[in-house]
Amino acid sequence: MRSFVLSLLIVFAVILLTSCSSRQLGYRYAETLVSWQAGNYVSLNDAQDALLREETEQFLQWHAQTHMPKYHQLLTEASQLLHAPELTTDILIEKQEIIANYWYEIRLQLIAPSVRLLKTLDDDQVAELIENLQARLEKQQDRLEESEMEIAGGNENYPQQRRADRFMDSFRSYAGKPNDEQTQRIMDWSMQAPIVNKQWYRYQQQWHEAFVRILENRHDDNFSQVLQDLYLEPEQFRGADMNAQLEITEEASLALMVALHESLSIQQRSKLARRIDKLRRDIRGMMKQRNVEF
Repeated sequence: MRSFVLSLLIVFAVILLTSCSSRQLGYRYAETLVSWQAGNYVSLNDAQDALLREETEQFLQWHAQTHMPKYHQLLTEASQLLHAPELTTDILIEKQEIIANYWYEIRLQLIAPSVRLLKTLDDDQVAELIENLQARLEKQQDRLEESEMEIAGGNENYPQQRRADRFMDSFRSYAGKPNDEQTQRIMDWSMQAPIVNKQWYRYQQQWHEAFVRILENRHDDNFSQVLQDLYLEPEQFRGADMNAQLEITEEASLALMVALHESLSIQQRSKLARRIDKLRRDIRGMMKQRNVEF
């Protein structure tokens, strides 16, 4: 879990890239949407709402100028890899590192506006924000407890089945119905890769607790620095066991992607290619809305 400013701006950017109506919605209405979403976390006064809109506008302009062209290039390369005779884990790791660097740059870009906005919150607003973020965390705890109840009731593979179902839903959305071989590969992957739901919840809980402590001291001279550490180094709250299991899962996931690439039918590759092309068109459209030349 991240601070509400980070969540609002980043989630909005992701929505623009993945929503079927993203191009029609466009950057031009970003400030209104983000301001509306902020109301789900904390009640802002007029001055704070204006500040949020201004910060959102500046972020999205930066994003369109700096990151959108890179996303377009990455999608172009993905289209080429889609039709390549072979896909290797080394290539996937390379692309993964590129995307991780983009995510780091976005977090870095959001530190200053987060500091400016969070410092304007009064004690009542901070209490409201913490309460709403805690409620969000509790919903995740409820899902974890639901999973544990299923396991206790005899459904030992409940988390693995849910993970496989989510993956297959995404596969259907992007490539069409998986064939029997693909379905079995996805099931095998989900059954073998470690389940880290408990560790992940604890990781988010520790991040939340750290954010609350920082927020309560938002007027300290070092507020900007400690918030930056929290934004840029959230992995500090992951234990060694969680990191080890995540490495195993990542290795298994990379192998799965290589195997699925090899197994794609002509029709599945065609559907994937169309989805990629649409995303590339959406990106060009969003850049145009920001008067950014492609």
